[in-house]
Amino acid sequence: MMTNKAIAIIDDDESVRESLKWLLASQDYPVRCFADGAAFLADYHPESFNCIILDVRMPGMNGLEVFSKLREAQYFLRLFSCLAMPMSAWRSRH
Repeated sequence: MMTNKAIAIIDDDESVRESLKWLLASQDYPVRCFADGAAFLADYHPESFNCIILDVRMPGMNGLEVFSKLREAQYFLRLFSCLAMPMSAWRSRH
């Protein structure tokens, strides 16, 4: 395990949050989940999290805006960004 700091999962899709939480908790990582970026930022303290898993496409404040807010506040931590879309949408873009 990294430390006693938690991994933050920020995703508007509850099934994604719960799946990632289950996976990480099964390896004894402490995890905290947030349904949106605003909820995460309202609860964020630098000493609380070791890294974040951040959805890019969310309603309201998107993942890039969350990342920008963290940078503006000079909070630097490990970031894993994820983007999910239906295969048909991906194919139409490529």
